[in-house]
Amino acid sequence: MPQMSRRFAWGLGMCPIGKSDQSTGHHVSASYVIQIGDIKLMFTVPYALETEKAFDAVSAMPGYDLVFAQKFVMKHGVVEPHTLTDKGSGKTTTVSEVKLYGDVVIRWGSGNIAGPFVPDYQKCDSVPDVNIGIKRLDHCVGNVPNLLEAVKYISDFTGFHEFAEFTAEDVGTLDSGLNNLVLASNNEMVLLPVNEPTFGTKRKSQI
Repeated sequence: MPQMSRRFAWGLGMCPIGKSDQSTGHHVSASYVIQIGDIKLMFTVPYALETEKAFDAVSAMPGYDLVFAQKFVMKHGVVEPHTLTDKGSGKTTTVSEVKLYGDVVIRWGSGNIAGPFVPDYQKCDSVPDVNIGIKRLDHCVGNVPNLLEAVKYISDFTGFHEFAEFTAEDVGTLDSGLNNLVLASNNEMVLLPVNEPTFGTKRKSQI
């Protein structure tokens, strides 16, 4: 495992479950997947600095109706769905993605893969159980230059609603601050806080 994934695994009590690297026939980059509870984190590093920055390095979000998701977000730059086939089993996963903010994307995946991750990821060797009881992620935060513009874009294609709002007066200090708005799914199990820098005040931005 690369150093970063190993650090997260030990620090958060996560277990390595899958890999895709030169040992599995992937010669462009090395990827390692770690898991605890419902959380999976994938770490990817290219073998060469010349490797394109935005290669397929984003974790899949399983459990969605891919066709419905594609139609719902098509006008927001969704990437045409493509199918990944596992060389060993012949089983497939179909994935599609849409830009969230910056170089971050949301990826939807559906298929019949029963392995550790998407096709051609191999199981990692067994390691000592270091589970510390983490079950799921509570929220995932992003920083953007324009809060209202980003929030409208995200809520338009996700259907998420406003969950909470914070200004520099709420979360700032005497000398620094930021603006924040939290979006939530219908059942409020998925939270996406979005931050923007503070402008036009004496406070120094925390972003």
